[in-house]
Amino acid sequence: MDIQKTLLHLRPGTVWNCGGDFASLEWLDASPKPTLSELEAAWLALSTPPVPREVSARQFRRALLEAGTSPDAITEMLAGDEEALIDWEFATVIRRDYPLVSALAMALGKSSEDVDAIFRRAGEL
Repeated sequence: MDIQKTLLHLRPGTVWNCGGDFASLEWLDASPKPTLSELEAAWLALSTPPVPREVSARQFRRALLEAGTSPDAITEMLAGDEEALIDWEFATVIRRDYPLVSALAMALGKSSEDVDAIFRRAGEL
């Protein structure tokens, strides 16, 4: 963990000295010293890439495949819902906030965090 970068993000404008780890953190500010768990949570937030708002259909399908769901399985799930099937087959961009994404997640038993991870992975492809 980069404690100095994390402190600058978590408590901007505070005064402290740090030799590089929590044990060496000398808190000189009047505000309360952050706990190790606060620093770890802030570091995790800094080190986790943001969730893309949208990805290409290719990226999304590849990420789904890596997560264990084939595009053909999605097509089969959508059989009988012509509007959803058209969106699935012809959309060029998949938005994170699109209702079809939420419906697919629910049908696949994926949590919101799972979907975020799929979108993050899709953004890397």
